[in-house]
Amino acid sequence: METTVLYTLRYTSSDPFPVAHAPPSPDLDIRHLRTHEDFAACVALQDETWGANFSERVPAAILKVSQRLGGVAAGAFDPQNRLLGFVFGMSCSSSVWA
Repeated sequence: METTVLYTLRYTSSDPFPVAHAPPSPDLDIRHLRTHEDFAACVALQDETWGANFSERVPAAILKVSQRLGGVAAGAFDPQNRLLGFVFGMSCSSSVWA
């Protein structure tokens, strides 16, 4: 299966927003979540961030369905394919509900 990379972040020393920690990996890939492992990693990251008892986390099924309805579920992956962060959003046109 071919991977579609939405954006590859390249860090440069002339970054206008320098940070106090180590620079990000030069090969950070931002792409759509696509595999069961991607979606599971997203749920696990939410658990890690908010705690396993947080009731508002987005389940894997909703992340996947959002993509089919025109929303976005994408992640930032390091060179070892570990999910470092994600973005999720749902959108629809009024014709979907008519």
